[in-house]
Amino acid sequence: VGNNSVHNLARIIREGCVFVALDLSSVQEFSRVIDSPFRANPNLVGIIFPNNLLSINEKAFADCKNLEFVEVPASVKKIGKEAFFGCEKLNKMEFKEPEGWFVEKDGENQPIENLHKSEDNPYRFTLPSSPYRSCIVYKA
Repeated sequence: VGNNSVHNLARIIREGCVFVALDLSSVQEFSRVIDSPFRANPNLVGIIFPNNLLSINEKAFADCKNLEFVEVPASVKKIGKEAFFGCEKLNKMEFKEPEGWFVEKDGENQPIENLHKSEDNPYRFTLPSSPYRSCIVYKA
């Protein structure tokens, strides 16, 4: 399964009438979520990213209103601005490697604490008042 297959799968999910949770952990050829076909997808409820994923770009999953859980593998080094903004039902965001993350805020790099608490993470990335919603989050 490669990049084109993932894009086709996202289109099928969008056009379907069924809620879907995707486990992409074994996908080999999908290392970056760019111009995401998943953005504003009303039928996506969960996603486990590939173990070789390097980054999740700006607004990649923005406005996925029914997205409830996300699993971020240890390979991810960057999450773009507003990647999960508007994901109103997101209640679990698990980082497989929660240590060593920083946020670039007001020209300064600040460490992010407590990413190991998967139930606390969604508010950091989704709500208008969240501290990291409009920032780049990266791993050193």
